[in-house]
Amino acid sequence: MAGSRTEFGAGWQARSNWAEGSISPTQLRIALDEIGEQPGILVCHHPFKPPATAPLHTRTARGIKASAMVAPSPVRLVLSGHVHGASADLHSYSHGSYLSLTAGTLSTRLREGQPSFSEIILSGDEIDVIAHRFDGKQFRAHTLGRFETGPDGRIVTAG
Repeated sequence: MAGSRTEFGAGWQARSNWAEGSISPTQLRIALDEIGEQPGILVCHHPFKPPATAPLHTRTARGIKASAMVAPSPVRLVLSGHVHGASADLHSYSHGSYLSLTAGTLSTRLREGQPSFSEIILSGDEIDVIAHRFDGKQFRAHTLGRFETGPDGRIVTAG
């Protein structure tokens, strides 16, 4: 597991919405090198690409390039937050794939969705992602997706 910094303040980014984040290819390469050759997990604050279910589609600077860098690496999961909504998106390229998971939040202030936290179940080659959403009385489990590692090492949708 390795982390890469994607949050830089206004002084570091020359664009109007600095809250969208930025990824440094050099820092990402360092994190990928730390992971090595074994299947790994990368953790960062901003998703490289906006989740399909996000109400706002923000753009992390150099996120598309970072996504393409991760795909051929041994990284299987990229964990991030920022959007405060639980999601599971498979990013596939001709040269590899990875699963991007964004975390929900337990905060109730100005959020589109219900407060939630995510559960990731790794069992052999299978990955199950479950969001536990609070409906005001209790947490209810909602499956976000079931994925597996194929024989070529690529993450695919199970089924």
